[in-house]
Amino acid sequence: MPGSPGWALLGSLLKDDSDFIIRKTLNDAFSKTDLDLCLRNLGVERLIISGWATDFCVDSTIRSAVAIITMLW
Repeated sequence: MPGSPGWALLGSLLKDDSDFIIRKTLNDAFSKTDLDLCLRNLGVERLIISGWATDFCVDSTIRSAVAIITMLW
């Protein structure tokens, strides 16, 4: 739940004022977020995707990234 203690970023995480923070509520970082738009606006051509729950969140995010790329070609 947004705003709850479990939702907060780790205090030890190094962040810069120019960093983008994409808050997701589903297992796919592209679903119902502006991640795709942010990446396009930045001119990103390559992604490195990592995470904790590979069979859940990472897999879904990779599938969406591939689907978005496929639609662009």
